[in-house]
Amino acid sequence: MLPAELLRTRLHKGEVRPAFISKQDEYLKLAANIIGIFTSCLGKKKACVKQNITELEEDIFDYKLVRGLSLLLERRSVFEVNAAIEPARARSIVFEIASRSEFTDRASSIAEAAKILGVSYAEVERSLFADLDEELILTSFQSISPEELVEQYNLSLAQTLLFRCIKIDFTISDNWKRVFSAIKRNGLMYSIQKSGDSYTVSVDGPLSIFKMSEKYGTSIAKLLPEIMNSVEWKIQADILWKSTNRILKFTLDSSETDLFPKLRNLENYDSSVEQSFSEEFSAYDSGWSIRREPEPLLTGSSVIIPDFSFERYGKRVYFEIVGFWTKEYLENKIRKLKMLGNVDIILAVNKELSCSKFEELPYDIIYYKNKVPVNAVIEKLRKIKEDIENREIDNMKNIPLDISGEVVELKDVATKYSISLDGLRKLVESRRIEGYVLIGDSLVSQTKLQVIASKIKEVKKLSDAINLIEENGVMYPYELLKELGYKVRWAGLSVDDSTIEANP
Repeated sequence: MLPAELLRTRLHKGEVRPAFISKQDEYLKLAANIIGIFTSCLGKKKACVKQNITELEEDIFDYKLVRGLSLLLERRSVFEVNAAIEPARARSIVFEIASRSEFTDRASSIAEAAKILGVSYAEVERSLFADLDEELILTSFQSISPEELVEQYNLSLAQTLLFRCIKIDFTISDNWKRVFSAIKRNGLMYSIQKSGDSYTVSVDGPLSIFKMSEKYGTSIAKLLPEIMNSVEWKIQADILWKSTNRILKFTLDSSETDLFPKLRNLENYDSSVEQSFSEEFSAYDSGWSIRREPEPLLTGSSVIIPDFSFERYGKRVYFEIVGFWTKEYLENKIRKLKMLGNVDIILAVNKELSCSKFEELPYDIIYYKNKVPVNAVIEKLRKIKEDIENREIDNMKNIPLDISGEVVELKDVATKYSISLDGLRKLVESRRIEGYVLIGDSLVSQTKLQVIASKIKEVKKLSDAINLIEENGVMYPYELLKELGYKVRWAGLSVDDSTIEANP
């Protein structure tokens, strides 16, 4: 944040908005000039920076802007004392000498101190006040581009305004775990509501608006970067304007993302257990897609954000890894899990947790020691998949399948009847479809099968047989050859050199 006196805002009809700057040439040029001042003053006194900034302020009408930008760069700088003698010690010795009657002027006092300290006159003189702010030396500067400085300035303006915030409502599309971790870390009170696929979070202060603590405003400001770390976000805040004691509205959303730093991060896991599980699960061909930190699950006015969710056939199964935490944390976790109700969730619980209350939960539990057994999770998901398919088959048992055409793809039939492909395949295998044969994931009419069978009698080469079958609209040539009673005589791995022959 910036000091309150450097906050630049615009007021209009009960609303307040920070005076953000764009990436137009005039602002980029100003940012580049200030960055250039810090770069050129490397190795020089802080007074060099201040003098150049003061001169720039005289040329720029908006001194708050110049000082705000320079302050952000100052925080990226290291200023150090450059002295042969510790300044406090040098001053102590010189002042003590000066208090004696035989030393009547500054020069003689410094000269005597140099003798005592075993250094030169000049080194004592330079050391005397080397720890004063303007005497500090700029020893390093972490430079950024003008565009980055403009973005960081805009973020700082918004945070500074939110320092006066007494309430904030926000909606985000993802990044829930980091946001709620920030809310908890900063001791903020919140409530959450769901409307359709979106969630709105209201963060309130523990005190009345006229007794608002500065700590609360600071905590709200710290929350802003995490909110902006979402793909889509929107905030509306109530700002206490102290000069008039009025409540003003401040709104901002992701349509203005270009004004702020690109805060998207590489995926960070809370633990190596989570990371190892995610990487290992993704390597399996389970048929389930995995998503890290899905949307929150409401438990009253608070939330649980599962570590992962798995999706297949439109079904979503949540997965929570419960590691080794404090007793209070576990009791709170169990309490919220009990409030979830009818939710499909799998729990992976560390064996070292001496908490039998997990057994009381109506959810599938997998125990682990050092790493979550991926095979056990996949087995749970396999059973869920089979239950889904069995329910689909049961729902379809009295519904005749309307099949027409020479070659019918199962995926098209599955879409037509809103059933999973695997469920439909099981249904077709258990129910004879008159006039059709199941070849791979296609239903091929008996008529088409006979046409292909009559043509393929004259074919010897495997490659010719494959071409013939595919030209007739069947994409599973090996399954069809097997159905017709042929076997392949392989000549190495070459399709062109291999042949087919009818089984005797």
